Amino acid sequence: PKRWFRSYTKSEVFNKIKNSLYEEPTHVSSECRDLIKKMLMVDPKKRLSAQEAHGGCARFFKNMKPRST
Repeated sequence: PKRWFRSYTKSEVFNKIKNSLYEEPTHVSSECRDLIKKMLMVDPKKRLSAQEAHGGCARFFKNMKPRST
């Protein structure tokens, strides 16, 4: 699986998490990337609440198309 906070050491990973330095996934829709960005905001005043994130996820999964096998 792809790691969004790619680093060689734990301290680098934790620093990237604290500063929201991650690689945006390219294999998901722009709507999903926007939701991820809002959920990972460093500033808690700007970050989505749990209720807002749940609503965003519900909308995302509702609009998701099933994968063809």
